[in-house]
Amino acid sequence: FLAAVSSELISGEDRLEERSQALASCVDKLPPHHRDLLQMRYAERAKVGDMASKLGRNSEAIYRMLSRIRHVLFECVNRRLEWENN
Repeated sequence: FLAAVSSELISGEDRLEERSQALASCVDKLPPHHRDLLQMRYAERAKVGDMASKLGRNSEAIYRMLSRIRHVLFECVNRRLEWENN
């Protein structure tokens, strides 16, 4: 039982590392202004309202942009992993 659980954990770590590498590659492919938004929101932990004020947009527009960027990244990561595993 412990060997099976250990094997599953190692496999899960490998998949997580693959996804992390794919995500980094996909982020690199984004336009600079999209990477800047991600940097502000996730690395700097900026609030959407603060981002909107800084960028001269309303909060709803920032939420929509972030949602679209996350969707693009999700699709990119899945395509990349599918391609690598085939």
